[in-house]
Amino acid sequence: LAWNDDHAYKRHMVEAEKLIDKGGDWDRRNRFTVYTSAHDFRIRKFEAAAQGLLDSIATFSANEIFDYDELVKYVIVSSVLSLPRSVMQDKVIESPDIIQVIDKLPVCFKRFVHSFYDCKYADFLSAAIEIQATFVKFDMYLHHHCNYLFREIRLKAYSQFLQSYQSVRLQSMAQQFGVSVPFLDAELSSFIAGNKLNCKIDKVNGIVHINRVNSKNHSYQQIIKRGDLLLNRIQRLSRIIAY
Repeated sequence: LAWNDDHAYKRHMVEAEKLIDKGGDWDRRNRFTVYTSAHDFRIRKFEAAAQGLLDSIATFSANEIFDYDELVKYVIVSSVLSLPRSVMQDKVIESPDIIQVIDKLPVCFKRFVHSFYDCKYADFLSAAIEIQATFVKFDMYLHHHCNYLFREIRLKAYSQFLQSYQSVRLQSMAQQFGVSVPFLDAELSSFIAGNKLNCKIDKVNGIVHINRVNSKNHSYQQIIKRGDLLLNRIQRLSRIIAY
């Protein structure tokens, strides 16, 4: 981790895990969990990082890698990105371990997590921009993923907002998020094209229509698509072998 060598960490991680399983005490296990979470940040496994840090927050002792205040910052950012809103209340907002520290942090971190949970999206994006500018851009584990991280955070906010509607005017949604209509239109169009938002935009009337998808049917369609891709690859491989 100190040398930013992720490949070396992966090699040694397996051996370290075996040694800890054989006879590691709780302190070594806790430190190893924190180290692995830091590595997960570097390789964009934000959900695994959030879970690892939440599991170790009550017994955190790895001050050689970062202090407790930094740990809470990582937990807040990764939890908003990866945890369901219902889980955030119990594990982050109402967590005694976080409550005792959050008021000591820059106010943007408290605004960030509470405004997302309370659906105050303009405050949420404002706090996100401040965290990006003052923390993430200068953090050794997160700065490589700065743009990706906050694009995914905006996507989660858009998804949460749209869950409550069958259709909504772009102008109204832009006001809720405190952004311009052209910016929101471009962002939503990008996410829709990438199959990350299941909706469509009526640009003539300026309305976003949300498509409600049956989860089983969606999974079935995804399996069919992946099966088609696999068959195409097998056919290409068979042609190569034949020649």
